[in-house]
Formats: sequence, C-alpha cells, structure tokens
Amino acid sequence: MEKNEQQAHTENTEFGVLNLRVVYKYESHTLLVEVLTAKDLIPLDANGLSDPYVLVSLAPEHVFPHVTTQSTKIIKKTLNPMFDESFEFQIQPEQCTHQGATLVFTVMDHDLVFQNDFGGEAFLPLSDVHGVVGEEVSGYDALSIITLPLIHPKVTDHGALNVLRRRTWDGVAQEFVKKRSKIEQQAP
Repeated sequence: MEKNEQQAHTENTEFGVLNLRVVYKYESHTLLVEVLTAKDLIPLDANGLSDPYVLVSLAPEHVFPHVTTQSTKIIKKTLNPMFDESFEFQIQPEQCTHQGATLVFTVMDHDLVFQNDFGGEAFLPLSDVHGVVGEEVSGYDALSIITLPLIHPKVTDHGALNVLRRRTWDGVAQEFVKKRSKIEQQAP
C-alpha cells in the first residue's frame, strides 16, 4: 500500500497526531507549512516522555531534487509539544500537481547519547493543499487546521521495496531502500 493511501485509511491514533496548516501561494510559488502541535506522541525516553521534533520534507525526491528538509526545534520532555513554527518551500505549480507529490512529516525523538528515535510519520498529498491549482486562498481555507494521524511503516519482506532492492545498478533506488530500511528498523 502506498504511503498516501496508508495515511488516508488510517484512523488509528496510537502513535499520536500532528496538527498543521498548509497553503500554496500560487502567485509566489510558495508552499507555506505551519507545524502547530502534536498530541499523544508515544514515549521514547526512559522517563516516559520524549524530546520531539518534526522533519518536514517533500517527496518523491526526483520531483523535488533541490528542496531541503526543514526541521522544527526540539521540545523537551513532552508527549504534547507545541511547535508553532512556519516553513516556506519555493516550488513550481507543476511540482505540486505531479502525481504522488507529497509533504512528509517525520516525528523524531532527540537523544543526546544514542541515535535519535523514530516516533511516526504523516503524509499530506499536495493535491489536497488549498491553492495548488491556482485558486485564490483566503479566510477559512487559509486558517483551517489539518490533523493527521501518525503512522509507522509496515515492515514487509515483499513488494516494491524488494523490487527496488534488486535494482543494484540504480543508485537512486539503493539510496531510497537504505533510508526506508533505516526507518523500518527504528519502528517498534
């Protein structure tokens, strides 16, 4: 199941939820992303809490090759962080409407000594973002809060990841498999 499809069919909030606002300003080719809060994150530290932060990126990488992943600040010792941070991505309308174009939110737990822990991820298809087809965005549409349940990748021994794994000559495929495998290993 594709990540956007998995997200669309997830009502389970066992890993918490992420609250956002997202709008595309067509005239300036700017994707505005506000990471507001997260609620009921899973505890990943020994003290029963987490030190969460959110990575905001765009996928697939070949559609957004020069777009840098951005990050919120780390909020210490909480399962209900208030981030209230804004990010801007300069992207073209064609990129927004590309099939599969997606905003990816990855919640991580910061650790000083060990590797940072994976807390969950959420996906927002850009086709669901107000403004991507050039319509005027104002009022409620610009202010509406999107709540996405956090999900964990399904670990499987078959499917598309194995197809990509066998493409040993394809550097992009191998890099994707390496990143995805790392996330799957961190998932509880």
